[in-house]
Amino acid sequence: MGMPYKNPIKDSIPCFLYTDAIYRGKEMTDLSDGVRGTKQLKQNIKFIFNTAGNCLTNQHSTIKEVDRILSDESLCECIVDINVTRTPSNNYADYILPDATTLEQEDFILPSAGYYSNRPYIIYCQKAIEPVGEAKPIYEMCIELAKRLGIEQEFSEGKTQKDWLKYLYEESMKKNPLLPNFEEMCEKGLVKFNPVKPVVALEDFIKDPINHPLKTPSGKIEIYSNELAKMQKTWKLREGQQIVPIPVFESQREGILDPLKEKYPLQFYGYHYKGRTHSSFWEIPQIRETNPQEIWINPIDAQARGIKTGDIVQVRNDLGIIQGMAKVTPKIIPGCAVTPQGAWAKYENGIDVGTCVNSLASIVPTAISKGNGQHSILVEIAKV
Repeated sequence: MGMPYKNPIKDSIPCFLYTDAIYRGKEMTDLSDGVRGTKQLKQNIKFIFNTAGNCLTNQHSTIKEVDRILSDESLCECIVDINVTRTPSNNYADYILPDATTLEQEDFILPSAGYYSNRPYIIYCQKAIEPVGEAKPIYEMCIELAKRLGIEQEFSEGKTQKDWLKYLYEESMKKNPLLPNFEEMCEKGLVKFNPVKPVVALEDFIKDPINHPLKTPSGKIEIYSNELAKMQKTWKLREGQQIVPIPVFESQREGILDPLKEKYPLQFYGYHYKGRTHSSFWEIPQIRETNPQEIWINPIDAQARGIKTGDIVQVRNDLGIIQGMAKVTPKIIPGCAVTPQGAWAKYENGIDVGTCVNSLASIVPTAISKGNGQHSILVEIAKV
């Protein structure tokens, strides 16, 4: 087994700031934008290779702004989108490549519950059919690209997708002697382990903090963070943001104390929905039929606005408007309203009739992680 090819580019950016890196990449620095591996980016993003994700637009923020950035051909010049379905994100692609589904390739599925459950299990997906049409597994696509770049052998090391699965599985066997051999795993398709002791967070550290330090600079739980104190002095933050080395109450943007509440009195949230994982497969009619996309509002707020269950309403703020069906229910507290996150944005005359909560969310990143900080959005709701 040779060493994997080392990427000569060390520069990286917070994922959420990819749109910034398209139009102002060369301005982005470590202290102002959380750039890593370099003090300042040398280039704007000109090419995007997006696979198995709907974050180009739908799961980003201020979708109208993202639409403007991605539609400008002078900025990002080429977008390749790889998926098994026609997401809103691949509307922006210059090339759409059809990925193989889990039924059309060999792969492992490690359910996230498997990591934390006291009854862990592993699933091996056997290939049921050959990929339909021109679909290919992403590994095959990468081999085709490597061929044309003259580095096929360095990339694949002569291994098929199944060869790599076997190699990775056998590496895992070295750590877990309970695993059956690879051939048996492929045949069975499912391995369950006997109940194991529930995972306790920081258990080793609690029992023996000297020999099991945490990954903090001091190895301990830090009430006062020297790391944050250093960032407080050196980082360049956006207006209204702060970094504090000890826990303090902070009045959040679009929170309960934001003066914007005068104009937009309702706190609006997007919650994870039983009907889909994030935005996956929301185009399937049977899923939509049994899991309607609703905007929940409390009877007190609904009565003040003349809204009844089944009415079409618009939720608006300065960043956008979404339109959808109201559900009046005491299950949501007065002063708040919600809709499930992950619905597919669909714009008609500047209004998102797909009811995607991200159409209303700010593209301003959080202070420390430079992430998507939108657990509350201030809005007003009106009947159409």
